[in-house]
Amino acid sequence: MSLSAIVAALAEIEGADATLKDLGLVRAYPDLPKEKPQTPCLIHLPGHGKRAWPATSGLRSVDHHIETQLLLGRADMTAADALAKQFVEAMFDLIDSHVTLNGTCTMAGVTEYQAAGITWGGVSYAGIVFTVTVAERVPVVYAR
Repeated sequence: MSLSAIVAALAEIEGADATLKDLGLVRAYPDLPKEKPQTPCLIHLPGHGKRAWPATSGLRSVDHHIETQLLLGRADMTAADALAKQFVEAMFDLIDSHVTLNGTCTMAGVTEYQAAGITWGGVSYAGIVFTVTVAERVPVVYAR
């Protein structure tokens, strides 16, 4: 699958999740917002990746590390602390229950998170930056 399809599936799963909605999630953006984002929201950026062809397995391996930014609002982290903790647990549970991201990958998981001040369009937001690691394993067909 393409990185775009994986990110679109991730945003779709997040946007449809009842727990995230109950926490106030307004939108999960599959692409960078063109306007000032409404908060709380999730924004996805391609972080970094690695591609390899192990000689013995016959599988092409692609690992994507997607930076998912949760913008909580124009507040300091002290005011957003309780909500931030709830979002962390909700993101763990959500990705753990959708490990193939609707069939777009072999496995996905939240591998890191960090509280952060995030700036979008010159506006500072309290937030959390998650790293969602996505693994693809695809059989390699060798030409004869």
